[in-house]
Amino acid sequence: MGFFKSTIQYWVITLFLLSISLSLYSETLYGNGDINYGFVEEKGQFKTFDNLHFRYQSDNMFVYFLSDRLVFISQEVENVHNEKSLDELAKGNDNLAMKYSAVTTAHRFDLLFVGSSPDVEVTGELEMSHTNDFYYGHCPQGILSVKSYENIRYENIYPGIDLVFSLYEGTLKYKFEVSSGVSPEIIALEWQGIDNLNLDEDGNIHFSVGNFDLSDLAPISFSNNEKIETKFITENNVVRFALNEYNQSEQLIIDPGIVWASSMEYNGYGTWGELVTNSSGQFYVVDWEWSPGNADVTNYLASAGTSSTYGTDASNNDIIISKFSTNGDLLLACKYGGSGDDDVNGGVELDDNDNLYIA
Repeated sequence: MGFFKSTIQYWVITLFLLSISLSLYSETLYGNGDINYGFVEEKGQFKTFDNLHFRYQSDNMFVYFLSDRLVFISQEVENVHNEKSLDELAKGNDNLAMKYSAVTTAHRFDLLFVGSSPDVEVTGELEMSHTNDFYYGHCPQGILSVKSYENIRYENIYPGIDLVFSLYEGTLKYKFEVSSGVSPEIIALEWQGIDNLNLDEDGNIHFSVGNFDLSDLAPISFSNNEKIETKFITENNVVRFALNEYNQSEQLIIDPGIVWASSMEYNGYGTWGELVTNSSGQFYVVDWEWSPGNADVTNYLASAGTSSTYGTDASNNDIIISKFSTNGDLLLACKYGGSGDDDVNGGVELDDNDNLYIA
């Protein structure tokens, strides 16, 4: 399990469809390396995807900034009371009641920059005042003084076009900066791992992921301080931009937005474990189940491409290991535990050979 310490401005992000609401306060934070602030530079501490440049996380939401795409992975917990949690609640054991009533959800989807340049330069802008120290199993001496940034710039993601990510007025934003003389028609974004992408009559994009319906508001564009009417064009989950005529000798700014959501469900306690990703982009969610003999666990194991069970106890806490493909398909589900009540996970880590370790 990793550990880091930082004294920073603390941004707490909660998902509300397109917008992400922010609360800001300052304090000294001690956490378990899965919580970072700002866009954190990759210096070998995350060991997830090839061509990873930055990672952004709030609560249990992860965004990985790769050269040719963004990878979104969420890990969320909802409390749905059951007989055992209500019993603990009646006894005044609020913490146990929360554990026993927790339902964990996780999902991955990508935003691919179609036809983008392989030579794109990805850099941080507006360096934040704090740095982060990471201590993981693969770097026990620590990877220290890692910088965080307020903006990320993809320079020349298309010839003459930059892509910039930032936090702006409560929303995780991205914008395209199109140089004079360059056509924005080359820009194409493909949403992968989503369902039912469509446009409404106001030009907003709607789509679903798991149990969530999400929206992306119609883009706003400016050139020489004048607003240029812009709309989305969609085909097979690929999004492009159509603009009214404008003076192409001036720079153009196209300003849309970003969303994410989740799937995978069983009755576990998701805040104990950590979501980790191997070198192939597959990811693991490790959790524990308070009543491993219940039908929801049996059905969940059966839904996986491969499933295994270690231990025959069906009434006490057992660890659940889930492995997902890069497309979010459940490849493997494993239940592991003995006869005691202490088969719950703490830290989760992958080594250089993609072997999974649970503490």
